[in-house]
Amino acid sequence: MSIRILVVIAFMMGGLASSAAKAAQLPGLRPSDLGRLAFDRSDIRTLNVAVPLEAADLQRAYEIMKTYERAVQEGSRDVVAAIASLDPPALASAKDLERSQEQMVDSVRDRIEARRRAGEFRDDPAGLREAWQEAMDEAERELKQARRDSAQVDGWNEAFRKQAIVLAVWYETRAELKAQLRSDLEALIGSDRMDQLADWWQHTRLSSSIARARLSGEGYDPFSHVPDASDAVGLFRAEWEAAHIILLDARDAAIRRVPLVAADAIARGDLQSLRNARTDSMAAREAVREHALAGAETVAVLLDDEAAAAYVKAASRKAFPAAWRRDRAARAIASAWALSSLDEAQRVSLAALRLEHEQLAADLREEHIQAVRAEEGGLLLSQDMQRSLVLFDGAEFTPQGVPGLDGSKQERRALSVDTMSRLQSVLTESQWKGIPGTRTQPDRD
Repeated sequence: MSIRILVVIAFMMGGLASSAAKAAQLPGLRPSDLGRLAFDRSDIRTLNVAVPLEAADLQRAYEIMKTYERAVQEGSRDVVAAIASLDPPALASAKDLERSQEQMVDSVRDRIEARRRAGEFRDDPAGLREAWQEAMDEAERELKQARRDSAQVDGWNEAFRKQAIVLAVWYETRAELKAQLRSDLEALIGSDRMDQLADWWQHTRLSSSIARARLSGEGYDPFSHVPDASDAVGLFRAEWEAAHIILLDARDAAIRRVPLVAADAIARGDLQSLRNARTDSMAAREAVREHALAGAETVAVLLDDEAAAAYVKAASRKAFPAAWRRDRAARAIASAWALSSLDEAQRVSLAALRLEHEQLAADLREEHIQAVRAEEGGLLLSQDMQRSLVLFDGAEFTPQGVPGLDGSKQERRALSVDTMSRLQSVLTESQWKGIPGTRTQPDRD
């Protein structure tokens, strides 16, 4: 960790905290991200492939990378501890109250279950639901109030300002540690092999950054499953990677900016500036995703027809795995097909039902993916802003609607319900009961 950040922390705190308590009050700040590595010691294997090293130099490179890794991890722990230690003094008692309310919410289930076992709801199942909902609503109201109280304690504005200073300095320090790693490796490897080192550096950074995703498709790599490493694909890959790393860097910069803007926004009570910063970071995420998907479209054009068809399907599965998850009806059909008691007529009907369901599900899947691309970013943005409202006394925020996602969910559910009903009509009562999950209502998924 650099002298600069230690001096700043020491000046503001009078010493480091003894434990790295979780610092999660500042909107957009995820403590686990502070120690995120661009490189780690395990990357020595790919480095040695890209730039073959003698044993002594390989050991030295390993030590250089281990030093970088340790500096980032230890520095991030100190920063998390520093940020937590700058919380207002009144926060401790407010947090104690919040924790007690959280425990109360957790105990609701136990209390209702005890009443059920005592026979209170034996002849009144509706009463059980009402009692459960009433108890949960009351507990949630008290917990929400406790969270508002902890967010409005005296001293938050000044605390956020100081926390933002620590965070900004750490971002700079972490970048300096990465630059130092590059410089040390260059000195070890020598000027005659800078091109090989530069290629390894970019590919390693790219792999690390691609893996950090929040949006569906944001972490997709269109070259992770290419069946044909032709010259055309290779040339396009080099072009795509150079452009993609720029978008990834812009995304990471926008994400880092959110908690810094939040500190100032909270101090001034300016919800709009925080919304703008979050909007920018989400737009940067979407730009990464769309570039990845556009890359897949270009790769498909460079493949022959048969390979392209398989590649496009695999690309969709990898970019949007949730959209490809089989629904309850598809699982039930598969279970029914395995029954040894089916007669020939049932198998014919079942095969037709399966084909129809798969075709309709495929159409709805594509609609769902388009809805995800259009609305998921806005949905996550709305959720983030709702969580931040507690820090802005009296502020209001209107969530963004997601008609495409809502409509897609309803259509897919309706298909599953209809298919389950038709499946039940194909099977005998005993066969139907043998399908996992059908002992309850057939329209549940």
